[in-house]
Amino acid sequence: LPAATRSRRAEWRRIGIIACVFLIIAGAVILVDHALQGSSPGQPSSGSITISQQELIAQQISEATGFNDENQDLAALQLFEKVIEEDPNNPEALADAGWLQWKSGFQEHNVAVTKAGRADVTQAIRVAPTFYKGHLYDGLILLFEDVNYKAATVQFSQFLEDKPPAPDLELVANDVALAYTKAGEPIPAAVTD
Repeated sequence: LPAATRSRRAEWRRIGIIACVFLIIAGAVILVDHALQGSSPGQPSSGSITISQQELIAQQISEATGFNDENQDLAALQLFEKVIEEDPNNPEALADAGWLQWKSGFQEHNVAVTKAGRADVTQAIRVAPTFYKGHLYDGLILLFEDVNYKAATVQFSQFLEDKPPAPDLELVANDVALAYTKAGEPIPAAVTD
């Protein structure tokens, strides 16, 4: 090939390479800008997965329960309270938040906090009469704060009727048995098994 043709091809090749580099840089800038740009309020960012309110609440309760299991009461309480803001009649959040508040107030001799916790536990029973945690926590409050063994056994009987998971029953079996013993009533078989 003549030198002039080779020169033109080399120049076009150089222009092509420069154009490709420019396009790659422009694409990278657009990608970075898109990644750093926030979405408008209420709009999910591109490619994000949205979950329903119920799924979000279930996830928050699961996380709060995990904190509770690790004795991180404050973190658990904050998440349970967030759930209550989103769903004021969520029995699990009401019961667990109420119990954590009551327990904290009882330990610190803070009557206002124990009352707030007790109110949440009562509300949990009101919105879900067959949810075992409300009856369990109410029974424990009656046992330890009121020292009312008879009333505690009424709540514990309901707790047992609600068929609690075995691990939850095992955790409180001694307290439940104590209430029945102090009330002069036979300890239910479910507690002694």
